[in-house]
Amino acid sequence: MSAILAARPGSYQVITPSYDTTGVTDLANLNSALASGIPIFLQPSNSGTLKPQYWINAPLKPVSGSFITGLNWWTASDNDYYGVGDGFAGGAMITMVPGSGFTSGTYGIDMLNETTTQYYGVDISGITLYGEEFTSGSGVGGIRIAGAWGGSFLRGVCVNKPAGDCLHLGTDPVQFNTPDAWQFLNCKFAGSKAGRGVYADDIPDSWFTDCEASTNSLDNWQINYSVNTRFSGCKGENSGSGGGWHFGGMNAGQIVTLTGCTSQYNSLDGFLFDNSGESSELGTYQLANCRSINDNQAASTYAAFRSTGCTSRIMAVGAYAAAAAYGAYEGGSSYGMCFTGSYLTGTTAATHDDGTNTHVLVNQETVPF
Repeated sequence: MSAILAARPGSYQVITPSYDTTGVTDLANLNSALASGIPIFLQPSNSGTLKPQYWINAPLKPVSGSFITGLNWWTASDNDYYGVGDGFAGGAMITMVPGSGFTSGTYGIDMLNETTTQYYGVDISGITLYGEEFTSGSGVGGIRIAGAWGGSFLRGVCVNKPAGDCLHLGTDPVQFNTPDAWQFLNCKFAGSKAGRGVYADDIPDSWFTDCEASTNSLDNWQINYSVNTRFSGCKGENSGSGGGWHFGGMNAGQIVTLTGCTSQYNSLDGFLFDNSGESSELGTYQLANCRSINDNQAASTYAAFRSTGCTSRIMAVGAYAAAAAYGAYEGGSSYGMCFTGSYLTGTTAATHDDGTNTHVLVNQETVPF
C-alpha cells in the first residue's frame, strides 16, 4: 500500500475508470463515493497507452471529510517541461465533457455552501481536472469553493483549460460566509480560456505554497481582502491579456504576505495593486524576494510593481524587476510603496511617481548593479 493510502485510517473505495465518455457513469460513481464519506482512491490505468481518465458531465460534490486521491502529483509539479494534463505519468485525469449538468457558472468540482454550518476536512490530491472540450463562452470553471468551508487541502492538483476561472474562492450568495484556513500545495492552475488562474475574494488565514497560475486569459492571480493569507514560492506567468498578480484591496489592519513569488511574460503588470476589490482602507502588503521579469508584453505603460489608487501600504524587501516599462510605478492617489535592498529597472525608468499620491514612492538602498 502506498504511503499516501497507509496514512489514512479505515477502508478505501477504489474507483476504476469506466471509459464511458458521456460522463454519466463516472459522475455517478464518484458522487456516490463522495457522499458516503469513505476515502476514495482513483485507480490509475494499467496500460502505458491509456490515461487514468475519468469523464464527468456535471459537477463533483465533495462533502465534509471528503478524501480523494489520484496518488501521483506529477502533472501538478512546479516544473514546466511537461504538457499539463496530457501524459500518462500524472495521477488521475478527470475530464469535463459538455452535458446538461454543466451550464454557465458551474464548475467541475463545486463546493458551494449556502448554509450557516461550517463544512470542513476536505482533502483532494493527485488529480488533473481537464476542461478542453468547453468553449471560451460556456462559462464553465474548474473548482469553486464558496461559503463556510474550513481546514481543508488541495495538494498536487492541476486544473487545465476550463472556460472560466481555474480556481474560484469567495463568499456564498446567501449567507455571505467565507472559506478559511485552506492549504494549497504544489498545485497548478492553467489555460483558462476566458477567466483567471486563481480568483480569491476573501479567503482568510490560508496558505498557497509552491503553486503556479499560468497561460490564463485574464490575470493569473487576482486576490481581494484575504487577511493573513500567505503566498510562498508561487508564480504567475504568460497571461494572455492580464497580469501576473492583481491585488484588489483589503480592509483596515489586514495583511497579506508574499515570499519568493514571481511573475514573468505577462501581458500587463507583474504585480498590480489597486482598489478594484471595492476596498479603500489601510492594510499592508508585505513582499520579500519577489521578482518580475519580462512582463508588459503589451508594450505599454505597465510596470513590474504598479500601485494605482491603492490605499494600502506596499512594503518590499529584496525585490527584482527587469524589462517592464517601469520597475515600479505609483499613481492615482496611491498610499505609497517602499522598496528596500531591491533592484528595480525598466525599459523606460526604474521608478515612476505621477505626483498625485498620498505618499511618495520611496526607493531605498537599491542594489547597485
